Amino acid sequence: APATDADYDSGFATGAAVGYALTPNFGAELEFMYRTADLGSFDDPGLGTAGDYASAILTAHAIYTFDGWYTGAAGTCRPFIGIGLGVVEEVDFDLKGGTTPQEYEASGDLVWQVRAGADWAFAKDWSLTAEVRYLDMNTPDLKATSNGPDLKASYGTVDLMVGLAYRF
Repeated sequence: APATDADYDSGFATGAAVGYALTPNFGAELEFMYRTADLGSFDDPGLGTAGDYASAILTAHAIYTFDGWYTGAAGTCRPFIGIGLGVVEEVDFDLKGGTTPQEYEASGDLVWQVRAGADWAFAKDWSLTAEVRYLDMNTPDLKATSNGPDLKASYGTVDLMVGLAYRF
């Protein structure tokens, strides 16, 4: 089958995680994340002129948090790194316009993720986080939801994330 390239606009991600600090520097976390991005350009307008790629993924992470530095009354900042392995609850690729608009889906694929960022504790139990992540699902086999051929479409994201954490 011929290869086709697509580029996506900046997207949106939201999620939640629960974790446990095994030591002051090492923790484990289970996260559910939803990501979506609109199609920016597609080099085969016959197949589609608009669309999106979205995913719902459950990931387990191992996180190492470095000793931080005290920023005075403002709190403490601690950099961290992490690696995760997850399973795709659903990935959904939609094409609109063109001669054959179609929706494609897959689930059960494995993903891996690396992340690096910083945690800024601004109150006793509260902190803000900022991080960059790379997630890779490789090339899932996407099944057409109506008549039409299935396809393979690579799925990898670079995410800039901000978050709020509560520790109890």
